[in-house]
Amino acid sequence: MKRRITRAHALIGAAALLCVLVVPLAESWGDPRATESAGVSKKKFKKLKKKVNSLQQQVEDVSKQPGPQGPQGPQGEPGRNGATNVVTRRGTPHTTTLIGGGIGGTSASCNTGERAVGGGGTTNTNTYTVSDSHPTPMTQGSVPTGWNVSWVNRTEDSQTVTLQAYVICASP
Repeated sequence: MKRRITRAHALIGAAALLCVLVVPLAESWGDPRATESAGVSKKKFKKLKKKVNSLQQQVEDVSKQPGPQGPQGPQGEPGRNGATNVVTRRGTPHTTTLIGGGIGGTSASCNTGERAVGGGGTTNTNTYTVSDSHPTPMTQGSVPTGWNVSWVNRTEDSQTVTLQAYVICASP
């Protein structure tokens, strides 16, 4: 942003030069009448210094205000489509008999071009607890395309149960 020099800037510059450079320089040469010899009494000097400080504050306040809005920039590149199609896919129900404390599992897969974003499983009894639920494959950095679920029989008896995994799949 280009700044213009205003009358206030010029006054501040002249007053600052007088107050900050000329008068103290003359006083440092040992002339006690430095302010009077420059045509400024001590009373006027203090008044002028106060005015300079006030003008400096006004300039600082003005310089903190934002300038006018610039022209609109060019159109950006179109973004890639996100996962706009989200579906649930169920795996084949798996009926099995497990001994007490036994573990059984099943899986569900996404269709080609879909990615797994979540999953889980269901059973037809409340005596089984999910012991593991994770995307497949589980290789570091791989793209998940399915879900695997394992259950444990919480009873001491053998039980027949139907297990079914599901996977939430997304595609653009």
